[in-house]
Amino acid sequence: MPSGNTVTIWGHVGKDPMGKKTAKGDTLINFSVANKRGENTDWFDITKWEPTEWDLKIRKGDLVLLQGRMQQDTWEKEGVKRSAIKVVAYRIDMMKSKEFAPTQTEMPTGAPGGPDEDSLPF
Repeated sequence: MPSGNTVTIWGHVGKDPMGKKTAKGDTLINFSVANKRGENTDWFDITKWEPTEWDLKIRKGDLVLLQGRMQQDTWEKEGVKRSAIKVVAYRIDMMKSKEFAPTQTEMPTGAPGGPDEDSLPF
């Protein structure tokens, strides 16, 4: 029977991404995302393989929308079996960044402080 495993998370980055290379030469980044649900906050550990240039600009506090799949990792430490569930992201969209805030000229027409429609060349 076929099954699906897709997750979409909207939240704030909890720590700057940590990049590393595997022994095979693949690159990845790891970071966390917080999603507030009323009084509660859910934290998700995120891994992104082969990050894009934009993925590498993500910083703590940025608002992101990501899509991926859940993955359970298992290992044994000091004779005790352990496991953790993380999200392996295949798409990350930066929705709002403190470092890369849009300038007034990038704001859509009609937005407060945006360009006046009469000044547009089209």
